[in-house]
Amino acid sequence: MVILMQLTTMDVHQLIKNPSSVSKNILAESVVKAFASGSFNPSEAVIASDIFRLLLKDTEKSVRSVLSEHLYNNASAPHDVIFSLACDEEDIAGRVLQYSPVLNDEDLIDIIKSSKSILSLCAIARREKVSSYLSDALIDTRQEKILSDLFNNKNAEITGDSLIKAWGMIATNESLLEILVRRGGLPITIAEKMLAVVADELKYQLMQEYNLSGTIATNAAIDAREWGLLGLLPVEKIGHPDHDERVEDLVTQLYESGRLTPSLAVRALCMGFLNLFEAIMARMANVPRANARILIMGGSEGFHALYKAAGMPEGFMDAVGVVLAISLRLTKYNYEKPVDFRKQLIENIYVKGYHRAVDGMSYLLSIIDGKISNNQYSSTAVH
Repeated sequence: MVILMQLTTMDVHQLIKNPSSVSKNILAESVVKAFASGSFNPSEAVIASDIFRLLLKDTEKSVRSVLSEHLYNNASAPHDVIFSLACDEEDIAGRVLQYSPVLNDEDLIDIIKSSKSILSLCAIARREKVSSYLSDALIDTRQEKILSDLFNNKNAEITGDSLIKAWGMIATNESLLEILVRRGGLPITIAEKMLAVVADELKYQLMQEYNLSGTIATNAAIDAREWGLLGLLPVEKIGHPDHDERVEDLVTQLYESGRLTPSLAVRALCMGFLNLFEAIMARMANVPRANARILIMGGSEGFHALYKAAGMPEGFMDAVGVVLAISLRLTKYNYEKPVDFRKQLIENIYVKGYHRAVDGMSYLLSIIDGKISNNQYSSTAVH
C-alpha cells in the first residue's frame, strides 16, 4: 500500500504525468481504501482528497471506477469528488447516486434536470430516502422506468399533487397503476381516481384498503368482471328461487377463489337476483342461509345487522336497503320477477326521490340502469 504521508501533491502530479512510474489504478485503490478505513488524520485526509481530484481528471475509466467503488457510501468523502462521480457514466455514477449520503437534494435535482441517463435517474429513485421534493422532480421526467422504481420504493415520499400532475401518463399505464395499488398509503384523491381506471382485480383491493364508499362510488366504472361472474350461470338459473343449489355452488366457487366481494352482492341485488344476493350476504356474514333470509325479510333493523356483519361498505347501507325493499315488493318477495324489473326499479327510485335523498343511490342507479336513460324518469320524480 502507498504510505500517504510520503506523498505530496507534487508526487501525485508526477505519478499522473508518468503512469509508468506506478499504476494509477494501484494508487487510486491504495489511497481510497486507506481513506475509507478512517485511519487518516485531518491533514492526511486533505492530501487524499487532492489525490482523488487529480485522479478524477484521468481519462481512464477504470481509475474513476475504483474511486466510485470505494467512496459511494462514505459519508466523509469530499462533496465535489462525489458529485463529479455522480455525473459520470452510468456504471460509475449508479452506486454513488443510489447510496451516497454526501449528495443532497439540490445536487440530485441538478442531476435530474441535466442528465439524459434513465439508469442514473432510476438509481436516484431507489435511494433509501427520497423526499417529496425529489420525487416531484423524478415524476416530472414522465419516464416509465423511473416512475416504476420510485413507486416501488416504499421510503419515497410521494404527494398527491405530484401524481395528479402526471395522471394523464399514469392512468394509461397498467404497470404503474398496479405498483401504486400494491404500494398503498396513497392520498384518498388518488385512490378515487385509480378506482375508475385500474384493472378489475385491483378494484376491490382499493375499496378495502381505503374504505372507499359513497365518496367515490358515484364515479366508479362498472366492474365488467363481476358482470361476467353473474353470467356464469344462465339468468333463469340464478334468479329463480327453485335453483338455490346452483346459486350455492356459484357462491362457493367465488368464495374459494377469493372473488366473493361486496360489490358483487350489490350487483346481484340491482339485477334482481335476490337469492344470489341472499347467499352472498350469508357467506360473507358467516351465518346460515336461513338466518340471512329472516334478516333480509324482517325489515331494516335485521337487514342493517346482516349488512354490517357481512362487512359491506358503510356508505352504501341506506341505498342498498332502499333497493332491497323495492326489489322485494317488485318480485313478490323473490317469487315472481317482472321482465322489466330494472325499468320498474328505476321508476320507483325516481318517483320517490331516492336518487337525490339517499347517499350512494346514484352509483346503484348506474348499475341498475343498463340501456335505460335516467333522464327518461326525471320528469316523473317527486320534487
